[in-house]
Amino acid sequence: MSDAKNPVTVLDIKRATRSDLIALWKHCTRTGGKLDHVFPDQTKANEWLIGGDVPFPKAVSTYIHALGAGCDARNVKPATCLVIGASPEFFRPSFNREDPAGFGKYDPDRLEAWRQATKKWLKDTFGSDCVAAHLHADERTIHAHALIVPTVKKAPTLPKNRRRAETEEAYQRRVTKARKRKHEEDDAAYQKRLKRIKPKREAETEDAFRARVAAARKKSEKRIVSHHKHHLFGDGRGSYEKVVDSYAAAVEHLGIARAERGAKASPTTKAQWARELLEDAKKADLKCRSIEAQAVKEQESFEFGTQAVLDEKLVYQEADKTKERPDGLVFGSNAPQSQKERSEIRTKVQPARDRIVAFAKFVKHMAVKRIGAVEQVAIDAVKAASEALATASKLIKVNQERARQLDNLEAFQQAEINEGELNDAARKLLAATTPAPQRPLLTAIVEEVRVASRN
Repeated sequence: MSDAKNPVTVLDIKRATRSDLIALWKHCTRTGGKLDHVFPDQTKANEWLIGGDVPFPKAVSTYIHALGAGCDARNVKPATCLVIGASPEFFRPSFNREDPAGFGKYDPDRLEAWRQATKKWLKDTFGSDCVAAHLHADERTIHAHALIVPTVKKAPTLPKNRRRAETEEAYQRRVTKARKRKHEEDDAAYQKRLKRIKPKREAETEDAFRARVAAARKKSEKRIVSHHKHHLFGDGRGSYEKVVDSYAAAVEHLGIARAERGAKASPTTKAQWARELLEDAKKADLKCRSIEAQAVKEQESFEFGTQAVLDEKLVYQEADKTKERPDGLVFGSNAPQSQKERSEIRTKVQPARDRIVAFAKFVKHMAVKRIGAVEQVAIDAVKAASEALATASKLIKVNQERARQLDNLEAFQQAEINEGELNDAARKLLAATTPAPQRPLLTAIVEEVRVASRN
């Protein structure tokens, strides 16, 4: 953004084709093109600074024909268009240049001063070559379009050498070509053409040569349309700077400074345009090659770094906010001890360091999750083993009880009561299977049994 206290010049140069001239004419007369940027209520303030209501293609051709001028062989585009203006701060000093409320607004006094200075510069610099200039006051910022047909004076060409005599072979070729009958040519026209065959040319004398030179000098200067030989446009890359310098000097008294130097001018010839395209293509190719080489280098670095992380040569190190240290990598347990090898590792992982740090962080996160899972599995296994041990203890006790009961069964089978008397096995079984408080009762029962058996 320009400083509000120091507005600068705005100027653009473009060589125009016939299609460009038609489009510019429609733009100036508001009869075509995009008009969404125009403030219709201000269109009446637009005016012709030079020229009038003549379509631009016709104005250019009429001017060239009136001069009787020829066109330079390189001058495929005979017209040059200028867009002339100043930065918005000059026309609307009370508004910021990006403030929509100021779009289309202008100070009438400043506009009139700029209009007069611009019109005077066009006439003084280009004279009659400026065939049209139109001021636009109905757009976002005031500006003018100027149509220039750059012409230069061309001195008459003077003969340099005397004409040599025509050789016999050249003369015969000319005559043979002239006598060749043209398609559908009648006899009268053919005979008339034969009479116009010039005789063999003799060598030019010194007096005839001097007379031809004197006649050439008497010819008036001729004007030709040439962008390349014009005093402002004919300096190639320096042309734009010349035009801006000239215009800046014309509006300097209004407080409008020259725009910053170094702005890129448009190509002035097909050769320059082709060279620009070639240079751009070379730059794009170099950029693509550089990006491709960088991608290959980064991929190789990433592959090396990921393998180093998997081998525990490098491990993830969390960020330390107190020391303002970001996430990074440190050497792991399997890292080499040699400083040279460690330096090589640092160099190799540098191109893809961020990706490797992210991979190492992921690996560490997964390892922590895996350790947690293993710990949980171990806890579950210990718990299951404890439960299994308790169950086994219960089974052992049950089996022992069953074994004891089986042993007691065998003892019962061996126990006998003979004539009301207990044998030794019966007494042992009675002592082993009967709690102490119940033994008297059981003894009494056995006594009754014994008495009953006797009776």
